[in-house]
Amino acid sequence: MCLGDLHHRHLTSGRPFPIDKRVEVISTPGSSCTDISVLVKDTDLGTVAVVGDLFRCQEDLEDPTLWRRDSTNPKRQEVSRAKILEIADYIVPGRGPMFKVPV
Repeated sequence: MCLGDLHHRHLTSGRPFPIDKRVEVISTPGSSCTDISVLVKDTDLGTVAVVGDLFRCQEDLEDPTLWRRDSTNPKRQEVSRAKILEIADYIVPGRGPMFKVPV
């Protein structure tokens, strides 16, 4: 994904980085300042977000201590998590099975 300063020039501007018509990379800082997520749109499940440690596992929706203890910037991570919860139907977390976004 990174080529020179591509991440800093493109993703930190808030614009997604398109891979093709259905796949894009977006900036989702929080766990670290350079975290990204991959969105896959128009799947049989809807939009699937592959998010790394932005969400460690489904259980961290109920127990924020599971992700907060390792976050470099909890406030930014909360914003990034909210963004993903708004646009994804399913989340592939960093340390657990894929789960459906609660309604």
